[in-house]
Amino acid sequence: KDLDIGGVSVESLANAGGTISKLSGAERSNRALEAHACYFPLCPFIMEMDVGNIPIDLDPIKNGHDVCGSGGSPMDWEFVDPNYTTYEDRLASFNSNEELFRVNIRQLAEAGFHYIGPGDRVKCFYCFGGVNSFNDGDDPWVQHAGVFPHCQFVRQEKGQTFINDSVNFVRESNIKLITISNWMRAPFVRHMLDSKIHSKTKILEVMNEKWSRDRKPFTSFAQLYDACFDKYGKLEPIKEYSDETNNLMLCKICFENNLNTVLFPCCHQISCQYCAKELKTCPICRYPVQTFLKTFF
Repeated sequence: KDLDIGGVSVESLANAGGTISKLSGAERSNRALEAHACYFPLCPFIMEMDVGNIPIDLDPIKNGHDVCGSGGSPMDWEFVDPNYTTYEDRLASFNSNEELFRVNIRQLAEAGFHYIGPGDRVKCFYCFGGVNSFNDGDDPWVQHAGVFPHCQFVRQEKGQTFINDSVNFVRESNIKLITISNWMRAPFVRHMLDSKIHSKTKILEVMNEKWSRDRKPFTSFAQLYDACFDKYGKLEPIKEYSDETNNLMLCKICFENNLNTVLFPCCHQISCQYCAKELKTCPICRYPVQTFLKTFF
């Protein structure tokens, strides 16, 4: 209870979502929450997203003061890594590892990054911020400024307006990633994945379009099924399962249970009783399903 770490109480660290670790500069601030936000502004906890945290008390960051200063960082130039201050040195650090990256290594070096590995892990020579798992089309400058807005090197090269825009872009991207990940955990989504109606990649594409359209999740199997049908057309079982479903008595949706229902009023026979409960329209003719009748053979 009385333990104090570099001027920051254990209680304030816990209240700020932190644990004991080596965070450069944290010892200079008596406000752990502000230090957390300064170094990791895109942390879901700092972004006030639901991370299951139970607050010790109310200490809104908006009531604090700017511990990063007008320059956006409490770091001094003496802490810069002297081995990678030039573009040429940073570029040379990548050596023969260019094939590991989905972005141009020259752009990474220009943005202040040098290679540290493993994989595509890179680090800024100035703020020591590390980034990895780049995607096609990522802009290293945007990633650098968006994730580490306190970096004075980025501020000097790109300006505060660019940093602000990058923070907003990366924040939006992270919120999208976290939100869609939560959407994919819905029971009816798991049911569609398990039934092999569409691949995970296709379902993610539909989820991304839903996010771009209205930011609202699908609320039922039928909604997701219809959206997939609109995008990909008639149901076509994944090929790797097609050889196993030649038996006409198998449900053409889950490929596991016996085909034992007739949809009405179209009278198509395509599914088991469990999958039929989830259908709002017939996968064959797209006619609305009013009811279904279980059959016996």
